Amino acid sequence: MRKENWESYNTVFIGYPIWWGDAPRIIQTFLESYDFADKSVFTFSTSGSSPGSAAFNALEAAYPGINLLGNLHFTSSSLDEASERCTEWVNAIFA
Repeated sequence: MRKENWESYNTVFIGYPIWWGDAPRIIQTFLESYDFADKSVFTFSTSGSSPGSAAFNALEAAYPGINLLGNLHFTSSSLDEASERCTEWVNAIFA
């Protein structure tokens, strides 16, 4: 199923769980299926305890033509601060 009016979006948020240190394959399929030219792409991820940086760095390396602008990551131990961190993150993006 294709997203209607894809070209009208300037900012895209993509969320995913970290599976064995990587973003799931479906995220890569999504990135390969759409034209991300002139789009700002922000990701957010979750895991039990793995850091999100390795998965994000792998996406950056695999898709250098996509303007990936950072990843907000949560582990199970950081969920207490999730609401505050999300609010700060989104406010910083749209400031």
